[in-house]
Amino acid sequence: MFAWIKRLFAATAAQGHAAAPIEYRGFEVIALPRKVSAGWSTEGLIRKQQAGEAREVRFIRADTCMNEEEAVATAQGKARKIIDERGDSVFDSERA
Repeated sequence: MFAWIKRLFAATAAQGHAAAPIEYRGFEVIALPRKVSAGWSTEGLIRKQQAGEAREVRFIRADTCMNEEEAVATAQGKARKIIDERGDSVFDSERA
């Protein structure tokens, strides 16, 4: 269980700060903004427990934001849209 936490913080150390997880329709959404040359990227994880196993998928969108807070809000909004459109089928591929 703690392995994913280690991976999360190792992966985000160079990217910025992982935002506090939010719950949406039984999914956990974690925004992972990363500083890029044009501002802040829109990235995150969508996670859900299924049959006792944590499943997750990473998403990256082309949107860039002027600051980290805006990137977090944008990533959370994008994740909600992905969940609304794809539901559990989001885990059928490696990326959303």
